[in-house]
Amino acid sequence: MKYVVRDSEAGNVIDEFETKEAAEMAIAKYEAEDKGNGVYKEGFYEVAEGGMTMDEILSVIRNLARSQGLYGRLLNAIEHYDEETFEELRRNWEGMCFKDDVDFIMYIEG
Repeated sequence: MKYVVRDSEAGNVIDEFETKEAAEMAIAKYEAEDKGNGVYKEGFYEVAEGGMTMDEILSVIRNLARSQGLYGRLLNAIEHYDEETFEELRRNWEGMCFKDDVDFIMYIEG
């Protein structure tokens, strides 16, 4: 399992770690830097269990694209994204920490 450090306001993933302890140590470093820069805000950073990777999410989309038009159109759109747009989507979706296929599908269809 991986762990992510994200901002607690928008859920944007800042970094990924193999252990929870490493993520907590990173938060301490980020907070010290923020204090030094005069921008510290208590509780801004949080540790979350990492969810599905973009490769896993794309696998779900590909499987569903065979029989569901929505997912076929979604896959086609993603495949035509430029690198910057794709990376933004990856950061967004991975930052949402989907637990499994159903969690992701509920997000898309909900």
